Order: sequence, then C-alpha cells, then structure tokens
Amino acid sequence: LALKCTDVDIEKRVIHLHGTKTDAAERKVPIHKELVPYLEKRLAAGTEYLIPNGVGDQFNDKAYRKYFFNPFSEMIGSPHLTPHATRHTFVSIMDNCGVSSESVVLKRMVGHSNHSVTQHYTHKDIEQMIKAIDKYKLL
Repeated sequence: LALKCTDVDIEKRVIHLHGTKTDAAERKVPIHKELVPYLEKRLAAGTEYLIPNGVGDQFNDKAYRKYFFNPFSEMIGSPHLTPHATRHTFVSIMDNCGVSSESVVLKRMVGHSNHSVTQHYTHKDIEQMIKAIDKYKLL
C-alpha cells in the first residue's frame, strides 16, 4: 500500500520494494509482461501512490481490505483469503510453471531469505526473474 509510482520502472519491468520489515523484503520484483499495460495506465493517472485512496493519498490496511481485497476474495469464491495467502498462491503457481519453490529466483521474488550457503552465493539478476515470471500465462 506504500508503493509509490516512482518505485515502478516500466522500461526495466521492475518494481523496487523498500522500507519493509526485513532485509530480504528490500528487493526488485519483476513485472509480468502482461501487467505492463495496466501499470502504464495507473502511472498515467499521475498519483503519488500506485494504489491511492479516493483523494490520491496512501490507503490504510483496513480501507484496502474493505474496499478492494475483501470484495475481490468474495468475487473469486475465497471469502477467507488474506493478502499474505496470495504469496502462497503465487509460489504454487510458479512451481506449477516449472519454477521450483526451492529456486533462488522464486525466493528472491517473494522476499524469502536463503538459508543455505549455496543459495546465498547463487546470484540471480532481474532478467532471470523476469524470464521466470513470464512462464506464467496471465490471460
């Protein structure tokens, strides 16, 4: 909800996450190629926040859940869905697309810290993460 439009780099297809609760959460997240037109439209609105409230300010969690997330979860038939549960769904979808839930790429996308020394020394760049996320067909 604190994501600002300036955190989105459409040209490089990356969102910069920062100021979150853990070091692993401070990262670059790839943008799926099919989401680019939607993000371009959001950015064209000229607001400070990517998902602003009605007056362009930052949504608080309670309002976001009431006006967006809860209606969305009702619409898809999962009324008890939580925002955190969407991370689990994303990991499962990517695993189904051949990106292992144990892969360094996926762990970096979702902000999980890597516990083994091998994974710590395995470097994955944003291009590799973009290639991985594009394996999923959105539409």
